[in-house]
Amino acid sequence: MLNVQSASVTKPTPKPTILDLPLNRKDFPPDFFFGTGSSAYQVMFHGHHVTNVKLSFKTYSLPPAPYCGCLFCFLSMKVQLLKMAKQQATQNGKIGIVLVHYWMVPYSNSPADISAAERATDFMLGWFLEPINTGEYPQSMQDLVGPRLPRFYKEQSEMLKGSYDFLGLNYYTANYAKDASLSDGGFPPKNPSYDTDSRVIQTRISDDSKLPIEEALKDDERKASLRDHLKYLVAAMKAGVDVKGFFVWTLLDDFEWDVGFTVRFGMNYVDFNNCLKRYPKESALWFKNFLKAD
Repeated sequence: MLNVQSASVTKPTPKPTILDLPLNRKDFPPDFFFGTGSSAYQVMFHGHHVTNVKLSFKTYSLPPAPYCGCLFCFLSMKVQLLKMAKQQATQNGKIGIVLVHYWMVPYSNSPADISAAERATDFMLGWFLEPINTGEYPQSMQDLVGPRLPRFYKEQSEMLKGSYDFLGLNYYTANYAKDASLSDGGFPPKNPSYDTDSRVIQTRISDDSKLPIEEALKDDERKASLRDHLKYLVAAMKAGVDVKGFFVWTLLDDFEWDVGFTVRFGMNYVDFNNCLKRYPKESALWFKNFLKAD
């Protein structure tokens, strides 16, 4: 007779993920600063904040214009760096730069779309971040833009390397990135421009500004996104990333770049038809309680 013995098998307890962990203000250093941002006035200039500028350049109107404009910014920065370096010793200040980026998500798991997401990052963030780290533009930009991309002289390249004490990063949302070299029309296009040079199609989902106020105040997704993001930020800092502060975009619904009032990024709802009356959304109440929690 076959003797069969039964045994109970205890499944190992799954390791908690970052999102399973609790979140508290004390997870951050005492001198870590939190805040919210809002913009009263924005000007579109090659995708970056510029003050006191009346002109608004469109990147597709003059194909080389954005690249020449970027080079001009770097060369202007050289002059400012030299001035500030003289004052830094006595004023004990820090020199930094603030860049903007959307997280690029491959539209599919195909190698082409994965590569497209990397190129999209190069053309948005790497365009400015690479030169101040390596002294050169990303290799993908050099390959795809070719002679329309101004190059740095050796002296300029060496000057840019490591020319910042801190990095500020504006990041608002995520875009899907799809390889455009396989789409209809083919590449290279007849009139290449910054918008087509990366050979990437980007799509994104934005807020619905037409929701009734009762629904707009129940921004569960924004609240969850903020909470989960801060958990990942804590994890990154524990892994060694030196982060000094975090600002939520944005405090109020505002006039947002080229989309105006058609999106609502604010944690506080602004009734533009009723004397700009403001109502806190659930995300604002959550953030307030998070900041004052022991």
